[in-house]
Amino acid sequence: MPIDYRGIYSDTISLIRESVAGVQATPATASTVTRYTDITCPRRVWVIYGRIAVTVGLTVDPSQFSAAVEELRLRESLPVQVRIAAPGFEVLGEPEQQIAIRPGADSQPAVFYLHPEEVGHWTISFDFSQAGNLLGTAAVSVEITDYEVDVVSESRAGRTLQSGWDVQPADRLLYVRFERTGGQPHLVFTLQRAGEVGSEFQPVPIPGDPEAFALDLFGAPEALRVASRRGRIAGEEADRQLRNLGRNLWKTVIPLDLRELYAAERESWRNSTL
Repeated sequence: MPIDYRGIYSDTISLIRESVAGVQATPATASTVTRYTDITCPRRVWVIYGRIAVTVGLTVDPSQFSAAVEELRLRESLPVQVRIAAPGFEVLGEPEQQIAIRPGADSQPAVFYLHPEEVGHWTISFDFSQAGNLLGTAAVSVEITDYEVDVVSESRAGRTLQSGWDVQPADRLLYVRFERTGGQPHLVFTLQRAGEVGSEFQPVPIPGDPEAFALDLFGAPEALRVASRRGRIAGEEADRQLRNLGRNLWKTVIPLDLRELYAAERESWRNSTL
């Protein structure tokens, strides 16, 4: 039986709209504290290394030795989930670990082991969440070389993503990252259900860097909006073309295995938040 992608796309748009409009505020019953990311990661590694260790901790005060320092506001009573994305490397073990928050003290760090696979410049990113709420992200630039190098660290700031404790956590989180493999740019989607380790889907090849790709994707809808507002095109025609663009976007940008998963779980997704 063929999959009704048109209906799935419409449901996806409705789901996103309902998720944004239907967020319910809940009172913050637990106190929040400030912690800082403390990450150790080499700036350069030799490709022949069997593995490197990357440690991620949360400290009471900023560390001058951290490869990336980001301030996070979090609840002291709940553990923090940290998820690593490391293009150019193989993650040896689970890509997500848990960090317990110690009252008034630094946490015990989580340790990720990475095997370098492809020579080039890469960005390792770390996403932090707590009880389904995104806290922030930190990133470290790493070069994999084809010659022996010394281990040197480099600092790079992250971005705060926290939506606040007055917002209920989403039932599902969808991470999208950019990576380049063998010269081919890709988008990689990871879906994380509440309380579960995320599932990664087939990489989606894109024609160039993500900024140019995004401009190309969203330039056409903006042009339709302007043309409709200025009377150059009828509203119904603009809506028809916009729906066609949306269907093409669904087919070309969303991974096939993610589309198939959504088709199989469509009813359970209908009244949930993403």
